Amino acid sequence: MNANNVNRADPAVQDSALIDMKAVLALTGFRTPAPVYERIKTGNFPQPIRLSKRCTRFRAREVKAWCEAQTSGVPG
Repeated sequence: MNANNVNRADPAVQDSALIDMKAVLALTGFRTPAPVYERIKTGNFPQPIRLSKRCTRFRAREVKAWCEAQTSGVPG
């Protein structure tokens, strides 16, 4: 299976997976990365993991937990 064919918004994405910004946008519903980076800057979004100079990923479980917190009214 080609990784490009994976539905990034699929709830079956493994919690231990490292996901890219496109997947973060699909999970959160944001249209652009700007609101994600604004929230990272203020400490209101999970910190990304920098794998190299041009490669940043997020922990899927942390992004999913953040999304759940937004819908349950828990500060996140």
